[in-house]
Amino acid sequence: MENKRFEIGTPACGLLCAVLGIALALCLIFLGFWKTLLILALGGVGYFCGACNNKADFFRKTVDRVVPKKGE
Repeated sequence: MENKRFEIGTPACGLLCAVLGIALALCLIFLGFWKTLLILALGGVGYFCGACNNKADFFRKTVDRVVPKKGE
């Protein structure tokens, strides 16, 4: 069974987004833009490390797309 609690358009999702917005605003006020940006970037890296099953394969495919092999 799928959890529909935080589906877009529900009151719970609206409340969650409001709390996240307030937290972001407080970080910007008390920490400043660059420190807040660093926290968000490191949080994104942490999410990626926790959510991606096969990191080596992902990086290999990404590097092959960005830097193709010679002669291709």
